Amino acid sequence: MALGRCGNADHLAVLIALLASTDDPFIRHGAVLALSELGSPAALQSISKHPNPAARIGAIVALRRMRAPEVRAFLDDPDTTVLREAARAIHDDGGIAEAMADLAGLQGSSLHDEAIGRRVLNANVRRGTTDAAQTLAAFAINTNHASTLRIEALDCLRTWTNPETFDRVNGRLVEDPKGTLEDAQTATRQLAGLLNDPDKAIQTAIAKLAETHSVTFNDTIFLAWLSDPNQQTAVKLQALRILADGENAEQSFAIAIQDPEPEIHAEGIRRLAGINATTALSALETRLSEATTTAPLQIYYRTLRDWPDASAIPRMKKYLSAIASVPTGAQFELHQA
Repeated sequence: MALGRCGNADHLAVLIALLASTDDPFIRHGAVLALSELGSPAALQSISKHPNPAARIGAIVALRRMRAPEVRAFLDDPDTTVLREAARAIHDDGGIAEAMADLAGLQGSSLHDEAIGRRVLNANVRRGTTDAAQTLAAFAINTNHASTLRIEALDCLRTWTNPETFDRVNGRLVEDPKGTLEDAQTATRQLAGLLNDPDKAIQTAIAKLAETHSVTFNDTIFLAWLSDPNQQTAVKLQALRILADGENAEQSFAIAIQDPEPEIHAEGIRRLAGINATTALSALETRLSEATTTAPLQIYYRTLRDWPDASAIPRMKKYLSAIASVPTGAQFELHQA
């Protein structure tokens, strides 16, 4: 550390050799501090060709301390550990804006590493450009990437026009640029093939994305999801919400009302109430008469609470008069209604 304050560029070679030969974290820290004080960004960039990974990491950390965009030279490093350090240097703690585009455009097998992959995705969010939206879409389509990262790419597009308040990687308060709705819709339309992805979580994510940006796909796919007894509840709910605003709305409500899952048929009843309150109320009464346990009753009473007109009031009074027979856990929802 003293050498860093009173030495000169001639000592760089000694410091690099020290980094390559020591396993002591304190010595490494001192050497990195000295590098950041003695070395120029160009000199430290040249270390990207050094054969020792520890020396390259030391140079990256020094460039990170200097906020020098020359750290981009390490983004093609064959060592995942080194590359991960370079991604952190560019992305974390406010990042290095001049090198963000280089990180956002990173390709190859290194993206299989979650720490690197998440930073690459978030770098595209920070850019907020048309190219960045296309990069996220291409990432989501690529089945070579981990499912968790593909879902993260879809969620980045979901919040494209209204970015998260807190950073997706390290939770810092951020003000990422708002992307355009046109870019989000264009990217979403390119992802229609994911509606048939074997991963149900990806199906849910693309349905949520389409709903957020008001992008419509072929209703046949969503009707098939809604009718599939093996489909996940979250996927069915997304399909129902998308279909609710289209020409197959009433058909989707009819399918949902017959679904055995309380959350699904309650949502179908609630949607149907907006266009035919009498039929919907009759369907809800049938479900209430069949329900004996707390969870479905809670769902049905919440549906009554949000009824669009006064036709449900006599039913609610009837249920309230017999509240002693209602399971304790559902009484609160009935009072709310």
